[in-house]
Amino acid sequence: MTRWTSSAIPSTAWAAPSSDPVFADASRSRHRSASPSAPRLALADLRVWAGRTSYKGQHYQYECARSDLAEVGRPVQDRIPIWVVAAWPRPRSMRRALRCDGVIPEYHRSGGQDGRPVDAAAVRAWLAEHGARAGIDLIAEGETPAGDDAAAAAALTPWAEAGCTWWLESRWEMPHHGPERMAQVRQRLAAGPPRPAG
Repeated sequence: MTRWTSSAIPSTAWAAPSSDPVFADASRSRHRSASPSAPRLALADLRVWAGRTSYKGQHYQYECARSDLAEVGRPVQDRIPIWVVAAWPRPRSMRRALRCDGVIPEYHRSGGQDGRPVDAAAVRAWLAEHGARAGIDLIAEGETPAGDDAAAAAALTPWAEAGCTWWLESRWEMPHHGPERMAQVRQRLAAGPPRPAG
């Protein structure tokens, strides 16, 4: 593994429901628009970040009267990397990841057990066997303690050794915005990103 990056920001997801006045999904079904949407969104990103204030495609439309938003939110790279959630070990779902910059595996193990580093290694092997580009990101997620670097490293290291390139410090427990939960998030952010051993 040549790099390891971690994020201590709580995970979020983006969706474009048909009732959204800014992004209108014109597809007949969720699946039909979801599978090919990442390349379309990447194209929309390029146009919006280039200063354009609109995008009209088959599945998504974007209109913005303010041109300053493209300048304020302009990313440092040419385009925003597209990561998709893919169900492991479901090949149809995993094939979507081959067209994107990264994959966040949703592990479907018997009994609803959480994914393990060995599962991430299997995902990494599958991606390589099916022609994924060499730099495709493999994302792991979970929680690490804010005040214990050794424990955080112990949690991350097996995932890094399995081929994961990013760690999402995710806080899925409810309530999301309760005072205690938000204090935990702030403590994790203040501690800085966790790092694997070595």
